[in-house]
Order: sequence, then structure tokens, then C-alpha cells
Amino acid sequence: APDSSIDIPRLRRLVQTAAPLPVTFHRAFDTCPDLHDAAASLVELGVARVLTSGGRSSAEEGLETLRKLNQEFKGRIGILPGGGVRPGIVRRIVETVGASEVHSAARNERGTFEGNLVEEMLKEIGARPQPRDGLKDKRGTN
Repeated sequence: APDSSIDIPRLRRLVQTAAPLPVTFHRAFDTCPDLHDAAASLVELGVARVLTSGGRSSAEEGLETLRKLNQEFKGRIGILPGGGVRPGIVRRIVETVGASEVHSAARNERGTFEGNLVEEMLKEIGARPQPRDGLKDKRGTN
């Protein structure tokens, strides 16, 4: 919508069209004027999760908002922290927010995907890698 709020009629059609597949709302959420109201709307529409940095430029900067959103909407919509998620901060994000998942582009300084960054983050949070097709860096390794 022109005022940065969620276009409810269009999103409703998208969720209905996508069913039974789950829908994840992207970081446009972060531009909404009221994140709490926006999250409540997404829940009402049946969106499965929202990719967000808590309305800030990075998940690290939006930690407190992410924590509050996750606490309030837990079990009704997944709060997927994203934006600058990297080794060295992923554990803090997961622990502070109470997140069960995070999003990371896992790119190096040149903007190229690097699977080893994923491995570093998994080690940092004590998770075991899950085999996934397509999770390969430019060398073709996982």
C-alpha cells in the first residue's frame, strides 16, 4: 500500500492462492508504521512467518523489537530474524529473540554466497547441518 502498510486484499488472495503452502512475508514488514498491528494482520491472514529485522537496518539493531514480537506472537506466526545475520552475532540473536530459525544471505565481502559461513553459524548456535539440495557455494560444495 502507498502508506507502507500491508495491502490486505492482495495478501489475502496470495495466501489463499498459495494454500496449502506456507507463506513467508518479506522485509517489507519493516517499513510498516506499526509492527505490532502489521504482525497481527499477518496472523489473521494466515501467514506462516515474517522475515524481519525488527524495523531496523539489521536484526542485531532490532533485537529488542524482535524479542517482543516473538514473545507476543509465538505459536501464531514465526518471527524470522534477518538482516546482517552472520557468524559472531547469530547466537546472540537466537538467544535474545528466542528464535527457532534465522535468515542469512551468508555472503562474503564481495557479495558471493559462502557455505562455510552457514557452517560457522550452525556451529555457533550448536545446531547440526541439515542436508539441502541447492545449499552450495560457488565451488559446488555444501
